[in-house]
Amino acid sequence: MDGGQPLSEVLSHPALAPGGPAPRVAYLAHDLSDQGVVRRVRMLHVAGAEVRLFGFRRTDQAIGEVDGAPAMDLGRSYDGALLQRALATGAQALLAAGWGADLRGCDVILARNLEMLTIAALARRLHAPRARLVYECLDVHRLMTSPGPAGVLLRRLERSLLAQTQALVVSSPAYVRAYFGPWQGLGARFDLPVVTLENRVFECVAPPAGWAVRPPGPPWRIGWFGILRCRQSFAELASLAAASQGRIEVVLAGRPSEREFPDFAAQVEAAPGMRFIGAYRPEDLARLYGGVHFNWAVDHFQAGGNSQWLLPNRLYEGGQSRVVPIALAGGETARWLQRRGLGVVVAQPVTELRRFFAHLDAPRYQALEQRCASAPKEWFVATPDTCRDLIHALAAA
Repeated sequence: MDGGQPLSEVLSHPALAPGGPAPRVAYLAHDLSDQGVVRRVRMLHVAGAEVRLFGFRRTDQAIGEVDGAPAMDLGRSYDGALLQRALATGAQALLAAGWGADLRGCDVILARNLEMLTIAALARRLHAPRARLVYECLDVHRLMTSPGPAGVLLRRLERSLLAQTQALVVSSPAYVRAYFGPWQGLGARFDLPVVTLENRVFECVAPPAGWAVRPPGPPWRIGWFGILRCRQSFAELASLAAASQGRIEVVLAGRPSEREFPDFAAQVEAAPGMRFIGAYRPEDLARLYGGVHFNWAVDHFQAGGNSQWLLPNRLYEGGQSRVVPIALAGGETARWLQRRGLGVVVAQPVTELRRFFAHLDAPRYQALEQRCASAPKEWFVATPDTCRDLIHALAAA
């Protein structure tokens, strides 16, 4: 089985006549506070869909709406707390019997992650049996490839739910090639449309036409922005900054994982050359990336699995601000960059990057930056056409 169809190849469907009504979409999200969820809801809105939103959240504060869509807040869940999330999923599956007024009449039920697909499949059976069920899988947890009893049980659950779905949406072709093909036998057992929808930045938050002029280093600034959960990345960046004698500075922003970094502020304080500037909003991205020379797109969090397969948000966020990405050799991110002749790809980050920065000068950096600046916009940015294509793909499932 291949890596999935581009959106442009799944648009022919008799129900999608020009001028027809946009589908009504129920979106079940694992985390209402996740910027990826906000982006997906906004894309659906731009395409004209009516969105009904249900989801857990990873914040203490309740969330009543996302991008104007009223949200049914299903309660607090916790990063890495799989037992708690499993119990919460079971409880909400039982409560889904009361969701009839919100689900009846929906054309599509889009479920982000396995826990939400479990709830969505039951809710559809109860209230919207004619709705198309679509599984949005943007990462694969390490348990899904575990040979132990938990992994076997989760794969069986996912396989049974896949048999009830009409389409699979992935953010990287490697998920189909490396996981759904060999681990779930998807190609052999199912005739399931697969849509590859990369995590491009939505056009509404793209940077203004004028570019900030970055002064050449040193110091060379590396930005690591987003959900910060990779302890090995932190250690590598700290080592680079500490040994550089001021030639390298590391700027951190986003949401640190409490599970991986129980005392994040103290760790940053103890690391020379590292600076954490806190959480940010999507509209802050241009300012953040405008202040750094390099974009840390290395991930070891689930080495050998999801880390090798994903195409992260920061790849596109940094790309549309012409920041030079740094990626780990052998992964899908590195392959994506190498096909396009962009960025810096390393097999041993600390060793190779110490040599790289020791010899980096302004002309060499400007050549790398110019490659990024010359890249086509559509490599990094989702447009309104992308949004309309997504709606058509969901409705054609």
